[in-house]
Amino acid sequence: MAFKMRCPKCESFDYSVERDNRTFGAVAQAFELVYHCRCGKQMFGEQLVKEYERQKKAYESTSSASDVALDPGPPLEELEEVAELRGRLESRRRLVEDRQREAAEQQIRQREEEDRRWRARVQESSREVVTTPPPIDGAGVADQECAWPGCTKPRRSNSKYCTRACSNKNARARHKARQKKSKKSKSAAA
Repeated sequence: MAFKMRCPKCESFDYSVERDNRTFGAVAQAFELVYHCRCGKQMFGEQLVKEYERQKKAYESTSSASDVALDPGPPLEELEEVAELRGRLESRRRLVEDRQREAAEQQIRQREEEDRRWRARVQESSREVVTTPPPIDGAGVADQECAWPGCTKPRRSNSKYCTRACSNKNARARHKARQKKSKKSKSAAA
């Protein structure tokens, strides 16, 4: 594993080392370096280089050939616990899969039952005889004329008039007649 410097204050790796923008030079030199950590620690220039070298020496002295040897691994008890947990997780996973499969099968059965009921209702309704009621009068509505006096066009279905224009003419005429009638009654009462 390669060496990486830690923050001397908080021991984290979450820091940045930048070059001071106020200095000019083609190659970064030690006095241009600025160290910032999230904990608030700041170091500049030679102080940063000295801290780096101190930590690197400590790292190299503690890491030796004996540390590189194979790690014996976790104890047997931990391995047994892990195996037991894996077995539990596997049985839980199988149980969840079985429940999901049963729920899906139940939904399919329910849809098939609803479809069967719907088909039975459709079949029953197709057996019933549907009769269309006869027209109101034997010839139908088309033979009757518009209700507006002076119009000889055939009327529309569900209406007394041939067009909306004839209907509006009738409404205006009735309104005018009411206005005349109310003026006569007011003048007679006065």
